[in-house]
Amino acid sequence: MKKQLLAITLGAFAAQTANSAVLILDTFDSANSNSINAGATLDRLSGALANEVVNVLPQSYGGFASNNAFTTISNNTLRSSHTNSTGPLNLLADLRPDITDADTEEFTLSTDLSFVGPDSSWTSFFLTTHNGDERATSRMGLRVFGTGSIEIYNATSTGARTTVTIQPSTLTTDLGSAWDASASRLYQFVATPSSTPTASSAGTFTLKIDGAEITGATDLNYSLGPGNDGGSAFGFYNLASITLGASPGSTAVYDNWQAALTPEPSSLALIGMGGLLVLRRRRG
Repeated sequence: MKKQLLAITLGAFAAQTANSAVLILDTFDSANSNSINAGATLDRLSGALANEVVNVLPQSYGGFASNNAFTTISNNTLRSSHTNSTGPLNLLADLRPDITDADTEEFTLSTDLSFVGPDSSWTSFFLTTHNGDERATSRMGLRVFGTGSIEIYNATSTGARTTVTIQPSTLTTDLGSAWDASASRLYQFVATPSSTPTASSAGTFTLKIDGAEITGATDLNYSLGPGNDGGSAFGFYNLASITLGASPGSTAVYDNWQAALTPEPSSLALIGMGGLLVLRRRRG
């Protein structure tokens, strides 16, 4: 019985560790403010890149919406209410060295998001460069529409940008309940870089919502290579949002923006070896 409990404990610890390599996490747990940067400190930000972001305050968030009456910290969430186009909001954390490292097995980009708006309105969440609003050229991102449909940004086999549209009926089937974009959902890109180190700026990704893989949004291509930022050089990549469509009455609520790495299998193997050593000592 003790062995079983230990195995369960080690398994839980391994699972926790597998999700603990956080590059950046913003919970938006700070005082209500029209400035996203007002409370962006280590009390709110965590992960390996938190110091990088905090050290460049007050520029940790950039873009038109970083200090905007329509984009606010409200009730420990990031809220964007549309009156006129708010433009993009960029989190200035340099993810590229980590997500393109040859040893990276997998990385995830995620956020909790709810969206309400007229049919033609939308909000977006995507990976972009430092050169401004790169939503139009991003090869990994999505837009959630007032209709309930989702448009996913991805790449063709040659790296050109393309899109996939997921209808509410598909989301209802995959999630097992009626799809409602106004309910807070966990949107997660799970990305696997190419196994070729020289091509680690490309790979495949899958969209998960509340932990469920979405039909038609699995094993999509992404490409972070030259040209995504309109130039010939590699870009400075970061999480980016928010962009709202042209229709009044839209409200997007974001929480828990996160970029994370999945530890290498060798790291988990060490945990397993540690468990075996504990068992061996107990037997002794």
